[in-house]
Order: sequence, then structure tokens, then C-alpha cells
Amino acid sequence: MSKTEASATVGLARDLDRTVTLTAAALARGELSFKHAQVIAFAVKDLPTWIGPEQRVKAEEYLITWSKRRNPDDVRLLGRALLQYLAPEEWERRLGKELGDAERAAERKRSLRYLANGIPGSETVVIKLPVVEMETLRKMIEALIASDTRPDPDERPLDQKRDSRMRASRSSGWAWPSSC
Repeated sequence: MSKTEASATVGLARDLDRTVTLTAAALARGELSFKHAQVIAFAVKDLPTWIGPEQRVKAEEYLITWSKRRNPDDVRLLGRALLQYLAPEEWERRLGKELGDAERAAERKRSLRYLANGIPGSETVVIKLPVVEMETLRKMIEALIASDTRPDPDERPLDQKRDSRMRASRSSGWAWPSSC
């Protein structure tokens, strides 16, 4: 067992003894998995301090009931939904903080690199932007591409292009100079 797992186990044991006694009883009866108990303990402890003991017990009972039919990830989502239901202002504050943190992380990861790709007169660009800005850039590039009215480039290999030019020049009467 790693230090992290051991710490989580000790923390859960403390919570089962003090905070989520109904979950402890259900775990002892074998009605819940260890992971379910961790998720329930976190969800109940995560409720704001002004939520009363009666509401906490009801929330714990609700999560225990759903834990019998759902996996721990689903129960975690239900715990977040409980926070939204019982304390909407707190839920909005936390959601705003999460979104702000995610935006700042995306800003820190922003980058633009130009790489040689081996094609003469061409480069590859690698861009990392936040989703909204990348979508704006994508729309701008697509508009530029759509407005390009130039004829399609000749994409044949270089030797085929040279051969076509030679044939065209021979048919027009051009010949290699004798000094070549």
C-alpha cells in the first residue's frame, strides 16, 4: 500500500468514526465498497458548515441508497448535485473558481511554434490556445481558405511536371542549344 493510499484509508477511518457513521454501518454490513464509502464521506464533508446535521444525515442516506445501484463515479456526481441542491450559492462560487482555474491553466499552456517540415516554401505551425480562442482562429482560417479563388495547384511530382514542359516546348519548335 502506498503512502497516499494509507493516508486515504486512515482519513476514511477517521471520517467513518466521526462524520459519516451511517456509511460506516453500511460498509460494515457489506452494502458498500470501500470506494463508495470514500466518495460518500467526501461528499458529506464537502457540504458547507452551515448545513445542519439533519440535512447531512439525509444527504448521507440518499448517497448510501444510490451507492447500492451505482458505481462510485456516479455517486460522486450525485454528491456534487446535492451540493448544488442544498447550497446553490456555494456551488456557483466553487464552479466559478473551478472554471477560472481551468481558464488560467489554459492561458499558461498557450503556445505557438513554427517547425520546418521539409517542403520548400512551407512550414508547419503548432498552436495551443484556449478552446474559445482556437475556435475563433479556426473560423478565421476556414474563411480565408473558402475565399481563395486561385486555381488548384499542379500536384504532380516534379519529374512529371518537367516532362510535360519539355513536351510542350518541343511541340512549339524549341530545341536544346547545340552548345549544351
